[in-house]
Parts: sequence; C-alpha cells; structure tokens
Amino acid sequence: MSRPLRGRALKILDRFPSFMRLDHAGKAIGDVALALGGDLDFAEGRLTRILAARRIERAEEEGDILKLAALLGLVEEDFSLLRALYEHGMFDPAKQVVDPPPAIPGSPAPLSEEDEAWGTYSGYLDALRDAVMRTASLMIDGCGTLWALAEGACLLTGASNGGKSTLHHVDSFGLTKGFIHRLPATFRVLDGDGWKTLESQVYIHENPIIDKQTDLMDARERQVFPVRRGGFFHGTADLRVVGTGKRTIKPLVINQTTRDGYGYRGVLADGQQLTFSRDGHVYLDGSEVTAQCFRVRNGFFDDAERAVLKDPDAPAPLSAPPPPEDGLLLNGFATVDPAGAYDRNQPGPVVAGLASLPPPHLLHGGNTLRFSVEEGAFDASRFEQAVFQLPGDPAALAALPPSGKFQVLWREHQAFTVRVLLPAELKAWESAYLSGASLPALVARGLERFRPAGVRLEADYWNDDWILGESLLEDLQEPTGEGVDFNAPNI
Repeated sequence: MSRPLRGRALKILDRFPSFMRLDHAGKAIGDVALALGGDLDFAEGRLTRILAARRIERAEEEGDILKLAALLGLVEEDFSLLRALYEHGMFDPAKQVVDPPPAIPGSPAPLSEEDEAWGTYSGYLDALRDAVMRTASLMIDGCGTLWALAEGACLLTGASNGGKSTLHHVDSFGLTKGFIHRLPATFRVLDGDGWKTLESQVYIHENPIIDKQTDLMDARERQVFPVRRGGFFHGTADLRVVGTGKRTIKPLVINQTTRDGYGYRGVLADGQQLTFSRDGHVYLDGSEVTAQCFRVRNGFFDDAERAVLKDPDAPAPLSAPPPPEDGLLLNGFATVDPAGAYDRNQPGPVVAGLASLPPPHLLHGGNTLRFSVEEGAFDASRFEQAVFQLPGDPAALAALPPSGKFQVLWREHQAFTVRVLLPAELKAWESAYLSGASLPALVARGLERFRPAGVRLEADYWNDDWILGESLLEDLQEPTGEGVDFNAPNI
C-alpha cells in the first residue's frame, strides 16, 4: 500500500526510478525521505512566515505589524483605540447587526467558535494593517493639512472614508470662506450587544467661534472703556448695564468708534439688568423693553464740549480748527430712532417705540465705549428722573459713587485654533470600551502627530443639532444660509 507523500519528501523520492516503489510501506529509504523532507518543509514554512512578517500586506501577527509601524516612528499607543475595539468584539463579524438573509436550503453550517475567533482577529489585523498603511501614506503626503487632520481622526477611530477628494468645504460660499470642512466616513457603533456601521461625517472647524466678554465693571458718568475685538471680522455685541442704587437713570452707552449710542428711557433699580442684545431687542431682567429704548448715531448732545457738530450742508470754512482728539463726531448731526426719544425738554414729544433696533456693533480691533446716565438740567427732566448736575471736574466726578455697572459680550473667531468634531454616536464607546475615558481627548492626543505647528487643536462631538457659536448645521446639502454663513455684516 502506498504511503501519502508530499512536499520535499516526494521530490526526494522522485529522484529514484519508479520501479523501486519507494513510496510503499516498509521501504527504509522512504522513511528517510519523509524525515528529511519533513524538516525541510517545516523550515521552509517558518522561513515563509518570517519573510511574510517583513511585508505589511502579508503579516499575520499584531506584533509584526506594530514593529513595521515602528520603523515610521509610530508606537503602540497610536493604535490603542483599535486594540480596545478588538478586545470588546467590535471586529467580530458574528456581532454585526444586519438584516438576516433569507434561509437557503443546503446552506453551510454556522462557523465554529474557533473560526469566529479567527475571523475577529483577522478583521482586527486588517483594520490595523490598513491604519498603518494609511498613516504612512499620510506622512509621505505631509502633515499639518486639513486632510491630515480629517484622515487622522478616521485612522484613530477605525473609520473608512472615500479619500482626499471627498473633503468638502462647507462654508465656501459664506463670509468665513472655508473655515468649516467635512469628510464622509463609515464608523462602527454600538447597537445593543452588537455593532453596526454608521455613515456619518468628521468635521474640521478652523478658527471656531468662542464667547468673549469684559468684566462687569463699575461705571461712572462719562467713563470710557477700551474694548478689543479679536478674530477676523466686525460683528454684533451685547451691551449690558446693571443698576446701582438709584443712580442708573436713563443709561446711555456710546461706541465712540462706530459713533453709535444706545439708551434706555427709564430708571434701573439696584441690581436690575438691562441688555441691548445682538438680536436687535432690549431686555430688562429677561422682559423685553425695546419700545422704551432708542439708538442715536453721530452727534451726542449730552457732551457738547467734546462733540464735533458739523452741518453736512454748510459750506466748508476757509480755515477751521482741527477737532479735539476725543471728538465723538466726524461729520453730521445726531439722528435718533425712534424720533424724539432723545429729547429732554418738557413737555416731551409722544414717542412711538420701535419693535426692534439695529444691533450694537463692535469693530474688529480696538473700540472705545462710553457710559453715561442722565445729567441734571433745569426743568428738563421728568418726575422721579430728575438728578443733580454732575461736576465737570474729572477728579471730582471720579470721586462719586458709580452710576452703574457695565459689560460688553460678543463672539469672535479663535485664531490659530482648529477643532475636530466626531459623530455623537461614538460617545457610547467611552463607557463600553474606554473605561470612562474621554474619546475626544484621546483623539486630540493622537492627532498631535498631524497638528500644524503653532496651532491649538481641540476635539469634541457634533450631532444633528450641532451649534458652534453661530454656526448651525442641519442639512448636509445646504450650500448657504444659517449654519454656513457667519452672521457678521460689514459696518
């Protein structure tokens, strides 16, 4: 009876004449061939695996892939999120939640536990291998780019995407011109005891919008406050006045830089908060009082000594003295909305309050804002709104108690900052796989390799109701509008 021969043993016996029947049992030379050939086959197999371990496309062990990654300066921590997903079965094909296919007679039996375990490990190796190869390609292309940050976030979370060509500049039609970008990507997310694929987006937000404000400061009559707006654009602001004692009578806030003033025709009680809002309305402790407020532009008659008033229709004099350094007006008389709201004489006109006012603006760069309240004038004040005339001497004026508190609030772009936003569905990973650790923090740390020099990097989640300052994204197909254009009109 012939014995089964294969590999090197068969090649050795092929060297002898066939009539010797060396493949039959009882032939000593056949046993020798089997012994020698078996060792050669074993050595060849080991050598083949060693050679395969040197090629990332064929490496069959996690350690071999990580050693190849180390040649690029990559470390095990760079792929720790993938490892955590593997340890919790995220690459187990048996745990993928899909619609069950219809039963087919004669279909193969379910996989054994050993086959399922190999399938899980093999899936993890494929993901790890893909992550290392994509990272190598990314490093060759160059780090510090928008694509590097978006692709890096996908690599760290085991997501696949359509490549560099699918990186879309969401706000390319708006004033911000390319500050928000998105990359379609496919993630693995939890679904009960299993997992499913999620078609979503990674967002890259350059120069994100942040809230800024001055301190709530004591303010005296005619006191000025320098306010500097950063970012890149002019924009709107909130002006907040808080009543102090019984001294905050008809407060008026003037932006000397824009030559706009906003006033309230009433008295603030101690602690009451009045806000001239960016939405064009005015609120007193949350209740709207826009009809009791007004806006004055250009001339400011409550400070006639420093205001420069010029009739635009009058002929220019042959020689005119230069305006004072702190003059409030470059040209034109004051205009008031609504008409008559700034008139102090009695009896005053009937003022029809407005439903809204132009919102206060803050120019990019330096602004000078001035705080004022009603000053005494004989027979020119309403009942319970009459006040003593304030001293003209600056030292005596500064010695008086404050007439209120004042604060400016606005939003601006945070320069030299980029924010990477992940789908909110990934938050479930934190408790399931990361022992409560913050996924955005881990992603931000992993993206340090791809971060542009001198740029601050943050990571967070987004969802369908994503709000970033004044950016609201609801429809991925919407080219312009709210959430795409930053509302910062020119002044």
